[in-house]
Amino acid sequence: MPQASACRAAGHARRGLAIAGPARYLRGVQPDEKSLEHRRRRLLFRATHRGTHETDLLIGGYVARHLAGMDEAAVAAMEALLELPEPDLADWLTGRVAIPEGEHAALLRALRGDALRMTGDVA
Repeated sequence: MPQASACRAAGHARRGLAIAGPARYLRGVQPDEKSLEHRRRRLLFRATHRGTHETDLLIGGYVARHLAGMDEAAVAAMEALLELPEPDLADWLTGRVAIPEGEHAALLRALRGDALRMTGDVA
């Protein structure tokens, strides 16, 4: 049977087809890392893989619900927010510490309000 595989591989090679691994489907195709769609997908992954389950739920849930409507500015703001330290985000979003005024205050309040609405604590 190894000879049959070798013959098949040689036939594919003559026709310019690769048969090794999933990369064969993406030959010459690289994702545009600057595109809004790519940034949205990356943002969703980062928001749901923060490190702690609680912030994954709070931030990831918000991003999942609002991602389709996010423009470039909203994606950039969320990307910047995700650079903040995990313990600080958890404290602000759970209400253990008041949200400080500053660059991220409006987005943090939106995240906190969304979390409260989802839990039914706020009408």
